[in-house]
Amino acid sequence: MAVFNAFYFDGVSSLDRGLRIERKAIYNAPAPRFTEYQIPGLDGTVYQFEGFDNARVSYETFLKVAEPWDFPQWTGAVKAWLLGKPGQYLRLEDDYDLDHYRLAAYNGGLDWTQDWKRFARTTVEFSCKPYRYLKSGEEQVSAQAGESLTLYNPTAFDALPELSIFLGASFGGGNITLSLQYDGGSYSQVLSGVPSSQAGAILTLDCERQTVSNRSGLLPSAELAEFPALQPGENTLSVTGSGLSGFGVTPHWREL
Repeated sequence: MAVFNAFYFDGVSSLDRGLRIERKAIYNAPAPRFTEYQIPGLDGTVYQFEGFDNARVSYETFLKVAEPWDFPQWTGAVKAWLLGKPGQYLRLEDDYDLDHYRLAAYNGGLDWTQDWKRFARTTVEFSCKPYRYLKSGEEQVSAQAGESLTLYNPTAFDALPELSIFLGASFGGGNITLSLQYDGGSYSQVLSGVPSSQAGAILTLDCERQTVSNRSGLLPSAELAEFPALQPGENTLSVTGSGLSGFGVTPHWREL
């Protein structure tokens, strides 16, 4: 019996929904996005890079059922799975690339073709954020108060980490300084607006979403002008402030 690979969306295997992969397009690169300028006296077009568009990932699949009247049940389960959270970015991975995952949204429909009594085909296409994330970047590393962390970014692209700042019981409010040293540059910013009522809490800085939160949700009073990014190569990060007990970093390494 043939062994079929699977893709996994929002924690659910395609095989559990009866979908078996025939072909896939998973290595596409996103298109860069530019603002174009025409400058008098200068030939050609000048491009200012603004970021990347979403990448498209697709799987051509087939569904095999025991009897033709089983199709409504199985196709209904696929619809509920893929269209249950339309437009939300959820985790997507597959058995063809075991080192990466993507953040993908399902924003299309489902078109089934039934060429045989017990077989139907459909192409499942996702709109993915531009980067593939390394699974090796999902583990948090931590440091005690007064220590720094050195992390090595193995990719050619900057990473937008998640920082956890552990506020000790003696935290009395005040500024928290984030400092980063890397090859060819440095970063230093002050996180302000964290009240003493947060003593003993864990603050989470999501550098991709550019938010500061605690376990209850966003912390509106917190202000940080620029969030840090981990550059390719070696990065040394420190988080300092009165009453801190330490910090942790989940780097979220990424590449195209």
